[in-house]
Amino acid sequence: MSPRPVALSNDMGSWQSGQMQRTVNPPSSSTVVQIHHCPPLRNGFSVDLAATPNKSITAHHKGKPMTKPTKRILNSDEVKQRLLVLLKDIKEVCKEHNLKFFIIGGTLLGSVRHGGFIPWDDDIDIHMPREDYNKLIQLQKDGLLKNTLHVSELNRKYKYLFGKYSDNDTIVKEMALDAGKFGVPVDIFPLDGLGNTYGEAKKLQEKIKIWTKLQKMFLLNKWIKLAIMLTPAFPIFFFRKFIERKFHKLQTKNSFYESKFVGTFVVKSQERRIFKKEIYADTVMLPFEDDKFPAPVGYIEWLERFYGKNYMAIPPLEKQKGHYSTAYEIIKN
Repeated sequence: MSPRPVALSNDMGSWQSGQMQRTVNPPSSSTVVQIHHCPPLRNGFSVDLAATPNKSITAHHKGKPMTKPTKRILNSDEVKQRLLVLLKDIKEVCKEHNLKFFIIGGTLLGSVRHGGFIPWDDDIDIHMPREDYNKLIQLQKDGLLKNTLHVSELNRKYKYLFGKYSDNDTIVKEMALDAGKFGVPVDIFPLDGLGNTYGEAKKLQEKIKIWTKLQKMFLLNKWIKLAIMLTPAFPIFFFRKFIERKFHKLQTKNSFYESKFVGTFVVKSQERRIFKKEIYADTVMLPFEDDKFPAPVGYIEWLERFYGKNYMAIPPLEKQKGHYSTAYEIIKN
């Protein structure tokens, strides 16, 4: 149906349909306003159309104006401060619910080498045994977390195979990736059992490798994904959930607590990600900024295996690279 022109005088003109109302406040002279017929809105929503030169439209919910939030780019120090708050949240909830976690990766390296964040880095990584990881997911389902845990098990649009515990008042735009919407996050990697011999663990790692590579295609930005979709060599691209199920089945084949070798391949299937279970047999509290957090008791062996024996050396400037993403604070009007 085409819009119906209506001539309005200086008096307020209005049109109402069910629970939806459009109210027009015309300028000093008569103005022709286009009014489109719409089905009634529910739950107290209404729309006001001001017949002014800028044709402004304001939505209302239960009588209160709804305005679009504005965003402000966060600098690196602000991102780090929010990450530290999130890590303290995780520490608190894990203590309350008897869950185990370990700082790892650049977070562990930063703790040992710098006493906190690596100066040019702005993320936090933790490992969590799969059994505890699943309990954390349940806490999210029960609404018991202060912020939001993003996992593929709860969000079909989220494409990573590990969790992100993210700040509710921010949003992150990742460069070249399209994994879903979330705020400034702490990355939580589920730690799985890989078997009782190094040979078993290595064999499982090789099986997972192909599925890791296929799953990575779904994290590329939309233009790269479009190119892949149009390439006949990648028909399996359309079966993301199939790939995720296959990956998950292999990754969770063994229990963390019943295996002698453990690791996680949710990002990359690499041999250096295979660890002896004894490295995680207990925790040791290490300093990180103004607090202390649990690290694997064998953290020195962990660092040597992952980064090499020279892990305490500061890399040259060209290798001091952080993560390529932009974080915004959501300013609610």
